[in-house]
Amino acid sequence: MKADGQPQEAFIRYEAFLRDYIQTKQQGAERFAIALAPRTQLGLLFRNLVTKAFAVPGLARLVIGKEIADAVGLPDYHGRLPIN
Repeated sequence: MKADGQPQEAFIRYEAFLRDYIQTKQQGAERFAIALAPRTQLGLLFRNLVTKAFAVPGLARLVIGKEIADAVGLPDYHGRLPIN
């Protein structure tokens, strides 16, 4: 994904490379938003119980694994320094 010294081209390619991955993460966040900010006392109780249950090692990955898994491979930049 070299851009031959053209940072704008590099940014466009990088955005295109990550677009599907980020979109999937954003859609997952939208689906879980109501669960994280319940509107009722019962919803709040349920959210808190589920949150505590997910502290059990491996349970969150088992129940909602694909939504929380980060499986994107980034290019190897061969030791180049990151932009700050």
